[in-house]
This record gives sequence, structure tokens and C-alpha cells, in this order.
Amino acid sequence: MKNIPSGNVTFLFTDIEGSTKLSQEFPDTLQYALDKHHAILENAFESNNGHIFEIVGDGFCCAFQNADDAVNAAVIVQTNLANTKWDDASIKIRIGIHTGEAKWNGMQYLGYITLAKTARVMSASYGEQILISDDTYRLLNFIKDPKTQSNKSRDLNSPGIRNFDEISFRDLGERRLKDVLHPVRLFQIIFPGLREEFPPLKTLDARPNNLPFQISGFIGRKNELKQIKNLLFQSRLVTLTGMGGTGKSRLALETGADMIDDFANGVWFVELAGLLNKSFLVHAIIAAVGAQEVIKESPEDTLVSFLKDKETLIILDNCEHMVSESARISEKLLNSCSKLKIIATSREAMKCYGEVVYKVPSLSIPDKKKTLTTEELINCESVKLFYIRAVSHKQNFSINEKNAPVISEICFMLDGNPLAIELAASFIKVFSPEEILERLCDRFSLLISSKRTAFRRHQSLFEMIDWSYELLTEKEKTLIQRLSIFSGSWTIEAAESICSDNKINRSKIFVIINCLIDKSFIGTVESDTENHYSILQIIRHYGLKKLDESEDKSEIQKKYFEYYLKIAQEFDSKLIESADKYLLDIFEKDNDNFRQAIKLSMKSDPVMAIKIAIAMCNFWVMRGYYLEGFNTLKKVLKVCKGTEDNLRARLLSNAGYFACEQGEFRIAELFLNKSLKLYKKANNETDTAATLITLGLLNFYTNEFDKAKKLYEKALSISRSSNSRKEQVNSLVNLGIIELKNKNYDESVKLFQESLVLSRKLKDKYTTARILTNLASIEHFNSNFKKADLFYEESLNILRKLGDNQGIAHILANLGNNAFKMKDFEKSKTLNEECLIISRKYGYKNTLMISIMRLAELSRINNDLKSAIKYYTEYLKLYKTSGDKNNLALCLYELGKISITQGNHRKAVKLLFASENLFNADGFKPDDIRNRKYEEHYKKIKEIIGDDVFDYDYEYVKHLTFDEIIEFAAEDDES
Repeated sequence: MKNIPSGNVTFLFTDIEGSTKLSQEFPDTLQYALDKHHAILENAFESNNGHIFEIVGDGFCCAFQNADDAVNAAVIVQTNLANTKWDDASIKIRIGIHTGEAKWNGMQYLGYITLAKTARVMSASYGEQILISDDTYRLLNFIKDPKTQSNKSRDLNSPGIRNFDEISFRDLGERRLKDVLHPVRLFQIIFPGLREEFPPLKTLDARPNNLPFQISGFIGRKNELKQIKNLLFQSRLVTLTGMGGTGKSRLALETGADMIDDFANGVWFVELAGLLNKSFLVHAIIAAVGAQEVIKESPEDTLVSFLKDKETLIILDNCEHMVSESARISEKLLNSCSKLKIIATSREAMKCYGEVVYKVPSLSIPDKKKTLTTEELINCESVKLFYIRAVSHKQNFSINEKNAPVISEICFMLDGNPLAIELAASFIKVFSPEEILERLCDRFSLLISSKRTAFRRHQSLFEMIDWSYELLTEKEKTLIQRLSIFSGSWTIEAAESICSDNKINRSKIFVIINCLIDKSFIGTVESDTENHYSILQIIRHYGLKKLDESEDKSEIQKKYFEYYLKIAQEFDSKLIESADKYLLDIFEKDNDNFRQAIKLSMKSDPVMAIKIAIAMCNFWVMRGYYLEGFNTLKKVLKVCKGTEDNLRARLLSNAGYFACEQGEFRIAELFLNKSLKLYKKANNETDTAATLITLGLLNFYTNEFDKAKKLYEKALSISRSSNSRKEQVNSLVNLGIIELKNKNYDESVKLFQESLVLSRKLKDKYTTARILTNLASIEHFNSNFKKADLFYEESLNILRKLGDNQGIAHILANLGNNAFKMKDFEKSKTLNEECLIISRKYGYKNTLMISIMRLAELSRINNDLKSAIKYYTEYLKLYKTSGDKNNLALCLYELGKISITQGNHRKAVKLLFASENLFNADGFKPDDIRNRKYEEHYKKIKEIIGDDVFDYDYEYVKHLTFDEIIEFAAEDDES
């Protein structure tokens, strides 16, 4: 199908009835039956102009531009399934059809309301049944008048349409669908040979209930719904726990709506949040289920008598402020009413007999460690919720490449908390996503609900949390305040060291933390090492406000700084002795707290900030966090005036190194010279070696190799006299690099070998890997590719253990280059693809562009032109900040050749001219072969398109600016 339906689209969703039961009864033969099912559906949909855009489990999601096609496809499917001979597993499907606005964005359909309503129409039906909404019915050309049963139109003989005269419709009236605000009129399709009689539709009005209308759609939570329903099948009391705003109530309501057909006597919702007195609890339940209180009979006895033999589900919502009474009543009702089941929502478990606790997680949030596309972000539950709610406030709002990362960050900051996200999204009519994110630092004043009908504690996040906080014991309140100082996660040891004093005994911290876990204020974090704990960002901000108001703040902060300085220095010593990935991973777990400690101590204790920052430097280097190191040290430098000379000198030396690695050479030189002056003032020559090495590195980067060599030699002399082996190794390595640059390979190898021996003795894995990489480079320059591979692979093995992703990407690119030189193209492709993945994930642009160019070349060699175009075009888009015009010209040249192969000669001439002009404009002198190839290509193209068109295209390219050439090439390729 050429065109994907868009605009007013008719959707058809299917689902296999009793698929779980079938898989249990026919584990061996079900797959064969499913293959038949898939073939029947695919053939029917595709032959009727349907676009299958998603298969969820075994259910198909298909789009049609024409409603007639959708109905015809549904009839064909059900007829063919009914006439199929099934061996064991007999497959029956339910079909729902609905029409509404939706837009295809290239990856998925945008139009949540339409898609959700289609799903609800489908879920109301039974196996072998076809339901359509009134919106679809009114668009059909062949519908029959419900009274006369005659067709509206007789122009029905288009190809592929059959037996329309035999299709009729049964009006099932307006029905209340789950999660749909207004009732929907439904029709059942009737066709000869298909089953006509079914039980009452699975709609909310099929069973008695008092479930409130939901104004907004339900987002995500498929796994949670499935888990809760499974728990309710196995037990009779399921309590949903979690902090306020996590969506416990909505999840309970959705579960009740989904399971309404399992309870002949209904599903009843009891809202307890507004009850101020626990004695009113039973009366609230009586009112909800529709019972009548009896004079001279206790309310509890009346309730038991009413529910005794009824298949009923009761939802007790917001039990936390009367948890004991809720537990007592629930236990009594369940003991007396054998067919009753209860879902309770509460901040903490009720802890009564037969209770199963389900802790409701927040919505899924984007993984900050992964680079996700806009489409992938939209599919994340929290982002999707933000989008849907934002659209309800601003109809023309959309998620695009610019605002998707901002919305992702909003959802991350709000921990995927549904209430918080909904409140934030409501401000889209006033602020842009960027402005909302900016104001989240003052979240409690911003996120105030405008819904006057909401219960009091939902009026703002602050009040919501305050309501829950007041239910804690005094020690729990105090500990929440103190735990709020942590950023990210923490260990029990950290909590005991920082949060204990005469108010809270150290031995009681663990017990109180467990109580707070039970009450959903604190969560545990999965870890391969010791257990870590965390606190929701929303609760943390509340706790910090309370800590600011307390007299304990300064003392808690002091203990926090001292603890993380101690930990950072211990980690740093271990990293120097023996760096490995395991140790770095442990260090990483506390990284948020180190950052927090530096940030806070800069204001109150600058010396502490300097010491922690210095202790972090080796970690930043080994994990490739150069920009973080540079930015952090710059900030710390602003507050370090007046501190001891040696300390400031060391800080400046480290800051100079990170500035140098960031290409900030002027700033680096300033920092390093200041460091040397301070060391000289303090009469400390020993510690100058590290600064001299970095100053030498600066001169090396600016191509002043003689100056660099003198500095390295001076640093080597100082480090040998002071027996500073680490500086000896670094001096030798850098001297080896100077000799390598000067092509004095023998001298370079000698220096590297000497440094390698020392590095191995020091167990300095990071430097060892660096030396091995340089030795590999020498072998590469000498065309000893196999020997180079041995050094590269040993280095790569070390870097993988260290988790140095930037180093890993660099080695993979080099190994890929070696494999290419040895014409092992498959190996080169594999290595460059891994390099590409890592480079994309962490934003390593240099290795990213190297791997893209190599993969483009490999694709061209393998005649995979589609992939070659993709890679060359991506390179063009990345080019603007790379500065490599030679590769740009080559990209344009190769794209031109590919266009010739594809027969797109006008495109080819433009690309080739752009390439040639670029070479000439920048002083390149293409060799004779390339020049001859340009002329050969031009001659062939002129023969095909003619001289006039050729000259016109030449003039077109001739007047393009440099940036326009890149834009034209990239856009032209996409079209």
C-alpha cells in the first residue's frame, strides 16, 4: 500500500478470546493455529487497503482510509476463521472498529483518543463478534436502513468488495465504555454464516456499579493492571500502596472497570479521603453499594447481610488515615461474605489476614543513560501522559525534536509521578515546556491545581505531601527531613553516620527507615552491592523545606560534607592503587551525593568543597566526565580565595588539566601558571611535576612540540628525584608521544616500554591501557596490523573492565580501521557498529563521525546503497561542527556516484559539482584519477540529460553557500 491512512482514519483492532487459556491447554499446537490466524488476518487486511501498524501480543491494529474497506475486511476475517478447520486450538477473535482523527508521524499514530476508543469498542465484544461505533457507521456507503434493511447506495461494485447486500447491522444502543467520557452508540455487524447471538456487551452499564466517569484517558500501566488482576484472582484482598499522586486510585478504578464482568452484583467505589471520623467508614460503604440501613440493626450487620451471597468487588480508596478501621471492617466482611473481593488503596498496608500488598510504581520515565528518539520518548508512559494532558489544555500542542528532551527532563524530575506530571502539563497553556522546566525549582508554588473540585490534599503537591507527612511519628518526620539532604540514593551506613544524634539514636535509623518504606515515603534501589535507599524528588523537596525550618540544618550539612569527603578520599586512594569497573561503579552510585556535597559546601565551607572536588578528579578522568570536571572545578575556584596555597595550587593544576582536555587552552594556561606560582610561593617543587606535565600537554595540543618536550623532561627529572612514580610514568608516556609525533619510532617504543613496566608495577590500569594504545599506533604506522591488534585488544580488555566508554570507542574505531586495511570487511563492520552505538549513546562526536564514514564506505563496497546513503547523509548533518571539509567533499562525491547508479542523474550532477567545487575552493588537489572520474561522470550525464539541463544544474550549485550545500545534500537525499 502506497499511502498510509491519515486524517480521518478508520481503525480496526482485534484480540484473540481466551488466549491465555489456549496457551495452557494447547502448548504444542497453538503456534500452528496462530500461524493460520495471522495469515488470514494479513491477507484480508492487505487486500482491502489496510495498513497493519502494530501487533500487540496476537492482536492486530490496522488502519483504513475508507470505512467500507474496514468493515469488508472484518467480515472476511470472521468468515474465514469460522470456516477454518482447527486441529485442537480453535481461535476466535473479537473485532472493534472506530473512526476518528489520527496522524501518522512516520513511526506511529498520534491520536490517542481515537486509538483508545477503538480499543474500548473492541474490548466490549466477544469472540466471533464485530462491533463498530456510530462514527464509523455514519461513514459507510453500503449501510442498510435499520427499518427497511435496504442499502443507502448501490454504487458498491468496486474491486475487492463482495456481498455488501448481505451485510446488515444490529443497533445495540448507547453504551458506556470504560475510560470514555460520553456514551458511544454501538452496532453489531450481521452476516450469513457468522454467529449472531452474544451475552450482554462488556460495557460498564452491563453490570451495576457506581464507578465515576473518568474525564481523562488512562495512560500505560498494562503490566500493572495485569499483575493486579492476577493477584485478585488468587486472593480476595489486594491493597495498592504508594505515595500520594502515584495513581493508586486510578489504577484501582481501572482494574474494577476491566473486571466488571467477573462480578455479577457489581463493582462499588468507596471514597474515604473526606471522612474525618473512622466511625463513618461503614456508613460510607453502605451508601456506595446501595444498601439500606436497618433500624435497630448495627450498620456492620446490615452491610454483611446485604453482601453475604453477592459476587461483588468493593474499592476502598484512600484508607491511610483510618488504616486500622479499614483493616478491621475488611477482615470482617471477607470472613462473612464468601463471594466478596476488595481492592484497597493506601499509603501503607492494612496488615490484616489474607491481604496481598501491591506497591504501585511511578510511570516509566526515560532512561537518561540512553539516547532516545522522539518516537521512543513519546512511547514512555510519563512522557505520553504529559503529552495527552497537555493536548487537553492546548489542542495544537505537539512533541517535537526540540521539546521532547525538555519534557523528558520534566518527567524525570517529577519521578514519573502521575499527579505531578498532570499538574505540570496543565500549565502548557501558559508556559512552554522549557519555561515549565525552569520553574520546577520552585515547584510547589507552580504546581497548584486549578481543579476546584479536587479534594483538598490534591490542590497542590505541597498540601498533598503535607497531608501525608502529618500522619508520621515525630522521629519519622525528623528522619525524613534529614534524609532529604541526600541526592540520589544512600546506604544505611551513610544514613546512620549523618542522621543520628541525641534525637534519633544510630541503632534506630534502620528501624525507622523500614517504617518509612512501609508508608511509601522511601524506596529501595536495586544494587549488586549493598542495599541503597532513595526518596522521591517531590518528597525530598518537601523534606528540605522542613529541614530549612529546623535547628538541625547546619549540623546535618556538616556531617554530610564530612562523610562524603571521607568516602571520596577513600575511593580515590583505591582508584590510584587499582582501578577497575567494579570500584568505579560503586563510586558512581554515590556520584549524586558528591555533586550535592560540593554544591552545598561551596556556600558554607569552601575548603571542604575544594577537597571533595580534588578527590573526584581521578574518577572523572576514568569515567570520561571531562566536561563535568571542568565545569565543577571552575565553580569551586570562584570560592577558593584565601585558602591554603598548596590546596589552591592543586585545585588550579587539576582545573588546568580539564580545561586543556576541553580545548580551553587560554584558560588552561592561566590556571597552570597560577598553580606553578603558588607551588613556588609554598616552596613545594615536588608537586609541580603534575602541573608541568599538563602544561607540556597544552603545548603538545598547540603543536609546540619542542616546548612540550622540555616541560616533560623537567617533570621527569623532578619526579625521579622525589620518587613520584605516577608522574614518572606520565612524563615517559608523553615523551614517547612526542617521539612518535616526530616519527622517531625506535625511541618512542623505548620510552613506552619503560613506562609500561612502571605502570604495571603501580597496577595503574588506566595508564597501562593508554601506553598499549600508543604501542599499537606505532605498529599501525609501520603497517604491522596484526601486531597492532594485539596491543589494541589488550588495551580494549582493560578499558572494558574500567568502563571507560570513550576509550572503548576510540579502540574500536582503531581496530575497525585495522580490519579494513587487512580487507576483513565483516570484522570492520562489526567493530564500527559497536563504536557507533557507544558514540551515539555518550555523544563522542569524533569517533561517531569516524565510524559513520567507515560504515558508509563498507556499505558501498557491499553494494548496500540504501545503508550507504543513510550513513553519508548522517555525516553531512553532523558535519557543521566537525570542520573536516575533505570528508564532506568525499561524502558528496560518493552520494553523487550512488545517484548515478540509481538513475537520478540531475541529483548526481548537483552532488558531484558541489563536491568538486568544495575540493577546489579549499585548496585541495584531487589526484588525476579523481579528476578523470569527475569528467567521466559528467560526460555520461550530459549524454542522458542534455547540455542545457546540465548547465542549469551547474549554475544552481555554483551559487549555493557552504551551509546551503550541506542542507541541500541532506534534504535532497531524504526526498
